[in-house]
Amino acid sequence: MNQLLRNIVLTSWMAWPLCACQRPAEQAAAPAATSTAPSPVTTSAPSAPSAMACPAPTFEGFFKRFADDVAVQKAYVTDPLQSDSVDAEAEPEPAPVHKTLKASEIAFPVLPTTTELASKGLNVTTEHPDPSDIAVTVSKPDTDDQKVFHFRPSDGCWTLYRIDDQSL
Repeated sequence: MNQLLRNIVLTSWMAWPLCACQRPAEQAAAPAATSTAPSPVTTSAPSAPSAMACPAPTFEGFFKRFADDVAVQKAYVTDPLQSDSVDAEAEPEPAPVHKTLKASEIAFPVLPTTTELASKGLNVTTEHPDPSDIAVTVSKPDTDDQKVFHFRPSDGCWTLYRIDDQSL
């Protein structure tokens, strides 16, 4: 009997991650009788509108579409958006400025198109500091012009959740 109980517990424990990985559409399609647990509360970024599928399967492809299409930017920017910058005029020295922008306060486009990036001589580097943050740095060599765009995975795609303008 103890062996049977142990097998049931072990099987349930191993199957839980598989069940937890279902997408919301799959969960909705599953019969209501199979799930009695309450839905988890999430604090992740708002999901992108269901009318627009993720523009690309890779982040590199997504970023190109994001940079070149304002409609994609509007669909994949969180509301609110974190905005960090530096007040170069602050006394006695430059000071950080942190804002939270509502969707209506965001000026689009939020970054230059890929053509503009190249024509202006801007460098683009991508870093993955951790799985929940992809940092894209857009900078002009030999100047203090630098912005870091922070994206995070969201519903099989990515969303811009923070802009850090480090320019002086």
